[in-house]
Amino acid sequence: MLGSNLLDCTYNQLTSLDVTNCSGLQQLYCEEDWLSDLDVTNCSALQELYCTNNQLSSLDVSSCTKLATLYCASNQLTFADLPSALPISGGTYSYAPQADIEIGSDGVIVAGGEIDLSDQATVGGADTVFRWYDDAGATVTPATADGGRFAFGWESVGKTVHCEMTNSAYPNLTLKTTSVRIDPTHQLAFIKPTAANDQSNPLNINSGSLVIARIDGDLSAVDGATISVDGGEEQQAAVTGGIVYYLLPADLESGQHTITIELTTNDGGRILASVSFHWDSYRRGFGFGRFDFGDVDEP
Repeated sequence: MLGSNLLDCTYNQLTSLDVTNCSGLQQLYCEEDWLSDLDVTNCSALQELYCTNNQLSSLDVSSCTKLATLYCASNQLTFADLPSALPISGGTYSYAPQADIEIGSDGVIVAGGEIDLSDQATVGGADTVFRWYDDAGATVTPATADGGRFAFGWESVGKTVHCEMTNSAYPNLTLKTTSVRIDPTHQLAFIKPTAANDQSNPLNINSGSLVIARIDGDLSAVDGATISVDGGEEQQAAVTGGIVYYLLPADLESGQHTITIELTTNDGGRILASVSFHWDSYRRGFGFGRFDFGDVDEP
């Protein structure tokens, strides 16, 4: 709906809206659209702005000196993006809730990785209060916290966490981040054996008795690796070019076994990976058995 001083384009799935030449516009309704940007800097006569339920990540109303009503909830505005106040005292300003702030990568952050929320740390001279919670709602304390920058240590690996933020400048709004799982800095992937080596597809001396696992991550941060069979004594494993090697004991009996590799890193990290497999202790065929190293892809 369009009038001389009013524009109503609510519920139109608009992805863009140009009002830069509407200096006389007094009322603008553009709720429930798909707007990611809205420039009202030339709308000096604007008195009412309704732009809830869009995808706005910024909103500058500083030139709208007559603005008395602003509804901008359910966008992607943060403490750092929201207008601080209306130019008209006693007006109506509705700004909560807002979309969650995305952190991490694909829902994951590695131990020691920085989560940067420093843009939200101070707003209009008021400090933001940051509180972290796990997926059960229990409070979680980051290993480091400095000016809105946070990191979680190895003690938090496996937890899923999110942050909730409050600031006295916006008393009606609690900002939240998306949830992230804290993962170890490295991953171990078994190449041989694998869980596919069950009783119908066992390992034996003919198929090779060399354990092979790949390290995914920064190899310069790896201190070493140990391996244990069926929870027994840990033995040193060889690490070459991002691959862990270990020769199974010659007297390993037929049956089900579990191998556990522990990788240590120079920042005190411990990464564990296990695989269960079936082993046949006899040779098939004649002559000496051979070690089949298989196809190993260097990382």
